[in-house]
Amino acid sequence: MSTLNVTTIQDSAAAFEHARLVQVVTQTYSTQSTTTSTFPMDTSVPQKTEGAALTSLAITPTNTNNTLIIDWNAPVTANSSTGRDCYVLFKDDDADAVQFAWGEEDSGSYCYYEGFRHIVTGSLGTSEI
Repeated sequence: MSTLNVTTIQDSAAAFEHARLVQVVTQTYSTQSTTTSTFPMDTSVPQKTEGAALTSLAITPTNTNNTLIIDWNAPVTANSSTGRDCYVLFKDDDADAVQFAWGEEDSGSYCYYEGFRHIVTGSLGTSEI
């Protein structure tokens, strides 16, 4: 087995870095949670005042021009009910969601994974996700 370890990728003049991993921030939420809070199932953008917040994470980029890649994954279990579940990403105190995912539950008990990827480029400042 081979390993490729790259710390910096530069253009032919070595003038600047095109890609470099500078920071990894993770958060684990392992508490089983349920809520009766809802998001409207319509064409509107989910709002920060809707649903229930289960977790948040502050991310401080090392440079305001960094690209921020947010990968979110969660195991979901359903237990003999039907409905929809919604997972939403907000930035700072902005009212509108920047990303969301939802799942459809059928009757019966089962597990599945829900997730999304959100990419933000340039002018990041400090963000709370």
